[in-house]
Amino acid sequence: MPLNRRQLLGLSPGLLLPRRALADVNERKFLFVFCTGGWDQCYLFAPLYDNSNIDMEPQSTVAELSGITFVDSAEKTNVRSFFQRYGNITCMINGFEARSVAHDICLRLISTGSSLPAHDDWPSIIAAHSQADPLMPFVNLSGPLFTHNFGSSVVRIGSAGQFAELLDGRGIQSDFPAALPSESVEHLEDAWVRDLSFQRLDQAREGREQLLIDAGLKADERLMRLRNENLSLTPDGFNHLASSLSLATDLLAAGASRSVMISYNGVQDLGWDTHAGSFLQAIHFNELFHELENTIQVMHNRNGTSGNPLIDEVTVVVLSEMGRFPQENARGGKEHWTYTSALLMGSGIRGGQTLGGYDEYCFGRPIDLNSGEPYNGGTPLLPGHLGATLLSLADIDYGEFIHDASPINAALR
Repeated sequence: MPLNRRQLLGLSPGLLLPRRALADVNERKFLFVFCTGGWDQCYLFAPLYDNSNIDMEPQSTVAELSGITFVDSAEKTNVRSFFQRYGNITCMINGFEARSVAHDICLRLISTGSSLPAHDDWPSIIAAHSQADPLMPFVNLSGPLFTHNFGSSVVRIGSAGQFAELLDGRGIQSDFPAALPSESVEHLEDAWVRDLSFQRLDQAREGREQLLIDAGLKADERLMRLRNENLSLTPDGFNHLASSLSLATDLLAAGASRSVMISYNGVQDLGWDTHAGSFLQAIHFNELFHELENTIQVMHNRNGTSGNPLIDEVTVVVLSEMGRFPQENARGGKEHWTYTSALLMGSGIRGGQTLGGYDEYCFGRPIDLNSGEPYNGGTPLLPGHLGATLLSLADIDYGEFIHDASPINAALR
């Protein structure tokens, strides 16, 4: 009988790891929370008051808590509560330029550092380089996904648990009766496919073909082990963000995954792409930070695979692919903007600081990568700088994947 989330919590972390994984392999894990659609930097990250070029959140003020400077208002009490409690482990980085205002391109840029398809996203790269060989290296519950070389590391569960249904056959739907093969026949078929794959792998030349066949074999091996574990992989509850964060925490705490991606589409899925009704941004931020605070609290109180609090093992990354134009349109909303911000918190992060910033026109300011201070002769921040920072946190040679950027050392502890 499939395990539910509560039963999953009671299992020893080692039970969820592949049999050949070592329990003493402790490496940093990552939780990505992606606010797809483009959040408004003037509702949180960019307190640019007394400026005719900028339309700020109404009835808001600048505030600073635990080294984090942010836009404060009565509509976002949970934001204030979060920074008051966890600003000391949070680093706000302002002024990344995606260099596009098209959603699809910005999603790929902020996720991979490139607009070209032959690149893997940050969580896929991190998961594929796991030394612990977790059962599901990268679990994508929802959100953007870009893979090229490391597709075998990815498990895309689906917001309604579609992957779990496919594992036990419930995902097969048809208007016609189907005679499924017996278990013995299925084993023979699987063995034939694997043997043929190994033959193709032996015959393949080095390069893309060999990578794809090898990735397919690895994915097949993990799928068989996953079926044997019989885990519940369906977010529960009516609050999608809360239940997804809870499931992600379970997977990371058990060592079943190294990377988990969650998307948050705002309150009642109303979306961050507010071409009308900018006031929704405050409501979205308020709910987002409420659930983030609950999740960080759980990570403080719960041990990970090392026996230490989970927050010491997990880096939480919160980002959006773009920002909003600094002035409102006739519909009370804002158009797309090429600059955005990111939040890093938890393991490996030098918290209690705000790095970078925006100028009087809401352009991202260049910074000193070592101090994080903005200055005119500094380095303009690109998605590659975020990627290099994350790969460094994962103990991966970022130069193998990123050639135009280096880590933001000021963010690293």
